[in-house]
Amino acid sequence: MYYNSVIESYVEYILSTELGDLFLVTRKDIAEYAGVSKTSVTRVINNQGKVSKETIRKVNEAIEKLGYYPDMVARSLKTKKTYQILYHAPELVNPFFAEVHRGMDDFAEQNGYHIVVSTRFDRIAARQRRYDGVVLTYVPEEQSEEEYSKLGFPVIAANYSNRNLVMPHINVDIGGGIAQALNYLYSCGHRKISLVTLRLMEDPRIPAYKKWLNEKGLPF
Repeated sequence: MYYNSVIESYVEYILSTELGDLFLVTRKDIAEYAGVSKTSVTRVINNQGKVSKETIRKVNEAIEKLGYYPDMVARSLKTKKTYQILYHAPELVNPFFAEVHRGMDDFAEQNGYHIVVSTRFDRIAARQRRYDGVVLTYVPEEQSEEEYSKLGFPVIAANYSNRNLVMPHINVDIGGGIAQALNYLYSCGHRKISLVTLRLMEDPRIPAYKKWLNEKGLPF
């Protein structure tokens, strides 16, 4: 209960803060501080066009002094892109989904994108927010793939080794991973190797485990 109240306080503060209460540095401010034209500032920020080394130095110094950050809203209006990718995971406590998010976040940052994480996927809200793409790690059986194809942006499913999908998807080589782990234990002299799982009936690792045991002539 304590943590819930703390989180609510954070959210209330953010929602009650008007944009006008925050000082937003613009490219015009950078130009005036550096004593150059706004066009020169834009060229330096976008790394486009011919600009002298002295101008680049002045603009970068102004950016650092004033604490300038690009206006992503304005950028989105101009490019028709939000530079945001939605990552949908059923839960974030699971270290697997957290690790996937970490890898996605690192790659996205290097390419000028931002990962939005959600444990709930609302197709209508996703279309309204105009994400540049969605990575799904959970597709309910009752929902057809056709529904996702109508969203208007790329959608890819990840980690669906136990379901035949037509939509673009990336699967983990579970059989190869299991074999690699078991071969290591086997090389260490172990012969009684158990597989611990919470999903006895639907865990895709079980068939791979059984196959490996059979190849080695070991009992299941």
